[in-house]
Amino acid sequence: MAGQHYLVIALPTSLEEGPRKGGLNKAHLLCWLGIQYCGRNKVKHNLAVACWNVRSLLDTQQQMERKTAILAKEFRRYDIDIVALSETHLLDEGKLEEVGTGYTFFWKGRPSNATRQSGVGFAVKSSFVGSLDNLPRGINDRLMTLRLPLSGGQFLTLVSSYAPTMNAFEEMKEKFYDDLRNIIGAVPKKDKLLVLGDFNARVGSNHCTWKNVLGINTALEERTVMGHFCCHFVLRTGL
Repeated sequence: MAGQHYLVIALPTSLEEGPRKGGLNKAHLLCWLGIQYCGRNKVKHNLAVACWNVRSLLDTQQQMERKTAILAKEFRRYDIDIVALSETHLLDEGKLEEVGTGYTFFWKGRPSNATRQSGVGFAVKSSFVGSLDNLPRGINDRLMTLRLPLSGGQFLTLVSSYAPTMNAFEEMKEKFYDDLRNIIGAVPKKDKLLVLGDFNARVGSNHCTWKNVLGINTALEERTVMGHFCCHFVLRTGL
């Protein structure tokens, strides 16, 4: 039997100074999916997942705390288990544990000699990390995957995504969706699948035209070019 598939898109609102000033953007979109996680101790736990466009995890001299520490406190306040992070601006690939708050950060970015742009990652409750067969896998600076054991011998595959903006070259947009399609195609059919992130897209509200893609309560903004990419992608992949 094929697993359930979900697509969750970050809806940014200001947490600190707002997006125009580079504040952290919180996605008020938690997935209380009723999916039960089962760690090595075999205790079942309803999984809470979120996605967040952080608009850079780079620290500044004016900060009293690391941005990862600030975020981890928010995750703990909402009792979120796993958060897909986008637009981290971190380079290379790495891991950082915020010991005091109980979260471990994983990221994948551009090469060390490149401009600090894009970047994706996951923040995972540190208590979960020991139960993972494999650590999160960075595909490139826009896509990262994580496979989590669930109860009943099932698995959940999560994808953290950050799509190119509308002003990006067409080749870059097409490559992002091609890479994402390849990732989804490689997920075991019995896995549940959850694709999260910032798709830089407004999909409009024409749910009659886009049946099984848009809900009747979709926001009223006019669909953008990236929204068109996103709708076609969901239709073709069956998310």
